[in-house]
Amino acid sequence: MMIKNVRLGVDSVTRRKGEVDFEVLDTSHYGDSVSITVAAVKGDTLRVKLPAEVAERIDRLAADLEAGMEYRVIFDGLILRQYAFLSEDGKLQAGVSASAEDFSLQPVDSPIDL
Repeated sequence: MMIKNVRLGVDSVTRRKGEVDFEVLDTSHYGDSVSITVAAVKGDTLRVKLPAEVAERIDRLAADLEAGMEYRVIFDGLILRQYAFLSEDGKLQAGVSASAEDFSLQPVDSPIDL
């Protein structure tokens, strides 16, 4: 079976089985697209690429994260793809890339200081 034919579901990358949302860690701009980096399985991270049309919302999210707010995100139209290739020095590079059409955010309640 070719790697491109393997289907990945959200359960393959979320921290816990059955989750459909992710903890937001960071945002970034590059080229004509933007991304949200989220916490993934086993302490890893996943960068989800989004279309340029959501850049203004990404900027607001970045400002909120900078101010200390915490969010969980659900991606609309999330596509996960596995990849593997040999680098110039012959080392295997493999992982999962992600893209989505849109996203929705849920603020995380701040812990109460006792």
